[in-house]
Amino acid sequence: MRWDELLDRLFDRYTDDLDEDALRRLERNVAEDALPELIAFIETGMDRGDLRDDEIDTALDLARRNRLLKSSQALAKELEKLKASRSSK
Repeated sequence: MRWDELLDRLFDRYTDDLDEDALRRLERNVAEDALPELIAFIETGMDRGDLRDDEIDTALDLARRNRLLKSSQALAKELEKLKASRSSK
């Protein structure tokens, strides 16, 4: 099992008793801690050219919705270029 799968499983198991505000705060904290690493991995994948199409689509969706912090707009432009270059092949 990967770490993110374990996190998802335990998160679902142990957050049932939280009220909506506490759950929202916890989700935000987890996301804020994970986002810088996710952004770094997306950038590494773009540099290496080995992102899969579904990964590009997911990253692009996150970037378009400004979910990738200050990097959202720049990543969206780069991911759109990458997606366009792949679809033209």
